[in-house]
Amino acid sequence: MIVNSFSGGRKRCKNCGESFQPRKIGQKVCDLTCAIEWGRKERHREALQRDAQNKKRMEVLCKDRDAKKTLSAAVRNAQIAINEYCRIRDHGKPCISCGKMKPHTAGHHRSVGSCPELRFDLRNINGQCQGCNMGHIRKFQDDTIGERYREGVRERYGQARVDYIEGPHPAKQYRLDDLNRIRRIFKRKAKLYRGFRGV
Repeated sequence: MIVNSFSGGRKRCKNCGESFQPRKIGQKVCDLTCAIEWGRKERHREALQRDAQNKKRMEVLCKDRDAKKTLSAAVRNAQIAINEYCRIRDHGKPCISCGKMKPHTAGHHRSVGSCPELRFDLRNINGQCQGCNMGHIRKFQDDTIGERYREGVRERYGQARVDYIEGPHPAKQYRLDDLNRIRRIFKRKAKLYRGFRGV
């Protein structure tokens, strides 16, 4: 005599919707045909869920990547604006390193890599000729360009400026609006200086 292992009430088949008497606990479909069809549908549904989750993950990654690109572009644009302002501000002054009257660009005493906290600090940026700005290892008899830059800052602004630049500085975290504000301010200042000095 065969006895059913499950004697619960009737259920509705998950695949065809017909009412059936389950033969075991957890049975969801009425027969083998419906089991195969329902299994295929379940696999398809799970695949769609995985695709949706992967799509969401990719969207998050892309947003992060775009945010990083936007931030790095904002840093670059702010640096361009402040460099242009310093170049116009120091127009007519000799190169801070070699002392020659040459057309110059803006150079940092402490580099952006070694001291990112002073990247946008005007006290750390001065007019410097292209040769000195690009040739960090070139020598002036016994002095390097960095040592000449330090001497130039000392002669022009005093030892207090050198001490400030070479001292410790708290780390800075610039937000996107901070960088955009820096760019706007120094573009405006550069325009005013250019008109005033006729550069």
